[in-house]
Amino acid sequence: MALFFQGHAKDPDLTKITVRNEMELIRALGSNRVITVAEGSYINLSKVLEFSVQRKIAGVADLGMISETEAFTGVMAIGSEFSGMEMNIIHLNNLEIVGAGEERPKIVIEPHYSNVLTFTNCNGITLRHLEIGHTEEGYCTGGVLNFNNCKNIKIDDCDLYGCGTEGITASTTETLECTRTIIRDCSYSILSLYGGSNFKFIDCDFHDNRQFSLINTSQYPSNVQFSKCRIRNNKGDLFGLDSPIVMNKCSITHAGALGTVDMVVDNDCVWCHTDLDPEEENKDKMPPVPLFYYQWEGKISNQEVRLACTRLGMAVIGELMIKDELYTEFLNVLGIVRTDDEILFNIYDSENRCVIRKTFTGHIVGNTLECLDETTKTGFILNAYKGDSRFLMHREADAYCSPFFKSRIISFFSRYRYIDGVYSSINKAGSSENYRSISISRLGEYLDVVEFTIDCKNGKHKFSTSGKTEILGASFKFQLSDGECDYEFEVIFYNGFLFIIPVSGKPDGCFDSNIGIEGIYVQETSIER
Repeated sequence: MALFFQGHAKDPDLTKITVRNEMELIRALGSNRVITVAEGSYINLSKVLEFSVQRKIAGVADLGMISETEAFTGVMAIGSEFSGMEMNIIHLNNLEIVGAGEERPKIVIEPHYSNVLTFTNCNGITLRHLEIGHTEEGYCTGGVLNFNNCKNIKIDDCDLYGCGTEGITASTTETLECTRTIIRDCSYSILSLYGGSNFKFIDCDFHDNRQFSLINTSQYPSNVQFSKCRIRNNKGDLFGLDSPIVMNKCSITHAGALGTVDMVVDNDCVWCHTDLDPEEENKDKMPPVPLFYYQWEGKISNQEVRLACTRLGMAVIGELMIKDELYTEFLNVLGIVRTDDEILFNIYDSENRCVIRKTFTGHIVGNTLECLDETTKTGFILNAYKGDSRFLMHREADAYCSPFFKSRIISFFSRYRYIDGVYSSINKAGSSENYRSISISRLGEYLDVVEFTIDCKNGKHKFSTSGKTEILGASFKFQLSDGECDYEFEVIFYNGFLFIIPVSGKPDGCFDSNIGIEGIYVQETSIER
């Protein structure tokens, strides 16, 4: 149910290559190419770079073997200052590296004093839907992405993590745009810009980085903008600037010195500053929303079932295992908490993620779940599961962790995903004509406006409405008001699904009583932005 990336560059002149390992990736590097990193790939560049035979097979040149380095085009291996080799991609144009699948494929390097990816004299580089970092922590010169004298760089939907010294280093680089990207857990800073111009960071998250100045400019880079970014839980001086930067509608929570904050042009940002260290500050914070883990077993429609789910606030994610003599089936489950002890469960088809096979309400009574089938109006009871689980359900925070499959972990929140797209609810449990959908598009320079259209059909009854409003964080509210219609609803986004819930008023007069827009909608596809 996690969101996946779809869409490549549309230029027919670009060569398209799919790679699955480090050798294939390095050999595929070149100009005018779209390289897709296959779903689930874990690419350790050091498996090639650290061995001369492997480098030769991959077509990687060694720095000491090249007489005219300034004219070189391709991939060069450079011995890092302290340990191991790093890869320098030189004089390549129009190169896009894209991760496929629900989770971001990983690109890593072992030497903790080497940059993971370095680009020199390149033009038109795009990195999208990738997780990039080191295999172990470094405390000296090794960053994640390094750009030297490059132009037209795009970084989108990536996770750049420490233990590198910083997420992005750009020297004399022109036009770099970083969108919906995380920079986290870096050991020295968040990013450094040395000269150059036209840097945009939009809808990014910078958190849990440390130790010196965090956002740095040197040699007077120009036109540096941060828009709708979130900066939190970092250690060190927040700014080390020698030239102005612009921050538009950002959220900044920082404990400690702000550094050269006088160089920041503040356009409607939200600041929360304290002199306490993050650890000390967190002592006085409200506790996080707790997760609740459930497992029940019993029979539904005379079939043996086991229901496993995790609840966070009003959202429930889980799986239903159905077992009989011939087969075992696992179905996706989403739920919405209506009251403290009542949950509406939707059981989804294994072939179509938006199709509901069964809907029932469940009341938690002690160790049992008392259920009512919404279609047949028949009741059944599931009892607390007393057997052993193959895998623990609390393996990761803020996520459903399957007790059936180790690799199945679904986060509740995904701020960095595409929320644009179509979300649907097709109820096969009732009438095949029962269909609801909402299409979402984010607009504006800072992607802070959402445009939506809702379409519903229940038999002969239809309803459609559209609107445009501001999106705040992971939700937006909208008021329907026309004549006798006075109804406000809220749309709340989760990872690959959303809720529509009432806020005030009643839908009477807005649409037919046989139509309802409230409930759970599952994302069909994403669209490229």
